[in-house]
Amino acid sequence: MEDYGSIGPRAVIYDGEKLFVVTNKWVPGYFVLPGGGMDPGESVTKALEREIMEELGIKAEVGALMAIHQIKQADDTFMAPSFIFHVTNHQDFKNIDLSQTTHGEEEIDEFKFTDDYSLVLPQEIIPLLKNIEDNEYNAPGINLISPEIDQK
Repeated sequence: MEDYGSIGPRAVIYDGEKLFVVTNKWVPGYFVLPGGGMDPGESVTKALEREIMEELGIKAEVGALMAIHQIKQADDTFMAPSFIFHVTNHQDFKNIDLSQTTHGEEEIDEFKFTDDYSLVLPQEIIPLLKNIEDNEYNAPGINLISPEIDQK
């Protein structure tokens, strides 16, 4: 059986017109939205909070689900989906100290706010990011997980 990746949440964090992006040490030079994989039994929102805390040392304020995205591969199969959430506390991402994190120094190569979307992979996500920045997404108020289940 082939590995199509793990389902995982990603964060869209805007400071004005700048987007927060990270590079991972295993793929240096390629910027992606922060986030990661889910642990068994974990909700997507709790996974996003955990991943951002582990890698960046920030308690993410997870807002609305903005999009669900899958990468289509050359063989017409799809990678596992990413759930893309708006994280609203952008100001907290301005002074990150990776030495104060549990996973940041070993996983994150670089992080920054940028207005150069050409840096962000996968490239097919750029129109989606611009729509999110302009508040033209079609998922306001979507909650995939009932509050009773998501409370931990």
